[in-house]
Amino acid sequence: MSIEKTYIQYGVPSNWAHDYELIGISTSTFRQTSKKNLFEKYNIRKSQIDFVKNCLVRQPINENVVLKLLENSRFVCCLCKGQKSDAFILHHIIEYSLTKDNKYSNLAVLCPNDHDLAHRHGVALTNKITEQQIKEAKKNWETQVKKENNKAALNKPIRGKIKN
Repeated sequence: MSIEKTYIQYGVPSNWAHDYELIGISTSTFRQTSKKNLFEKYNIRKSQIDFVKNCLVRQPINENVVLKLLENSRFVCCLCKGQKSDAFILHHIIEYSLTKDNKYSNLAVLCPNDHDLAHRHGVALTNKITEQQIKEAKKNWETQVKKENNKAALNKPIRGKIKN
């Protein structure tokens, strides 16, 4: 399995995982390397280091669950439909720290922007995205993706012939 895919299984944003693949830093190296060395040697932002180190203490999400989740969401955020970012995060709808639940039903594909909104705490001028809103958006988006995939499959050429 690639370095990038391994990071994604831990819930690390896809664009960061891609960067770590390019610099060749595995999850085990990241886990064992001090924050100071990650910052100085690999030029990784301190806020990013804290987030990833936290992700790496979790159990990785089963590879089949990751694939199913990404395919069913077309690899984009179920809230913004990929309009805010082309990066994605596998988000635990009910926080992993509370449930240790890596099941499909507790996961959604979010962009980094909507992921931040989902984790917003306290009273603020803007609202956070709720668990129920994420569940509904995931269900609706997956239904739309399935319909569009079926429609696209019907319009595929058969044995080199184009359907009219």
